[in-house]
Amino acid sequence: MLAVSPKFSRVRRLFVLIASYRKGEGDSGSRHAFEKAKEYGKKRLVMYRESDSNDLTFGLNKDYVLQGGKAVSLNEIKNN
Repeated sequence: MLAVSPKFSRVRRLFVLIASYRKGEGDSGSRHAFEKAKEYGKKRLVMYRESDSNDLTFGLNKDYVLQGGKAVSLNEIKNN
């Protein structure tokens, strides 16, 4: 039997997007996973800083934040 730590269980309840392209700007399986998390009612967060605003790698993250989504830092994730 595999024991699951409480911290791991908490992480499974949310989906954190590290970096993802917008549709048509690059291949991104994480974009699909992010949409599935929404369908399943999972809490979604993105890692994003204003300094990433011109980096296409963070296009989906930027769009999510501009639509009112929550951006988090690595420290916030580690401390929760």
